[in-house]
Amino acid sequence: MKPQIPRPYEEWRADPVDREEDAAHAFGYYVIRHCRAEALKKQPDAVKAVDTALHNVFDLLEGFFPTKVGEKYPVEFVLSVRVRDPQTGQGWVDDQYSNPILAKDVTSDTFCEKNRTQ
Repeated sequence: MKPQIPRPYEEWRADPVDREEDAAHAFGYYVIRHCRAEALKKQPDAVKAVDTALHNVFDLLEGFFPTKVGEKYPVEFVLSVRVRDPQTGQGWVDDQYSNPILAKDVTSDTFCEKNRTQ
């Protein structure tokens, strides 16, 4: 099973929750496609470790692990997907703050398990 290619930006859905999901899917797709692939080029026998590390990055972004800066201040990590102006490459035409768990179809353990040979 190959991950589903993200929708082109022009096809992102208008509903805010759906649009956030489209942005998160794009992020998750490229994390798996590029970061996982590059790590496995260096250590092909480290599939389980790479998949665990990526899974934990998404757990961290989701807020699964309690994190603080100092004794009193909880900290949250937020994913932002910014779409650049296609004409100039400058400025943003869209900025979506997203919970990466919405990209679960790309980042799930099932996906990683099915794609261990890639």
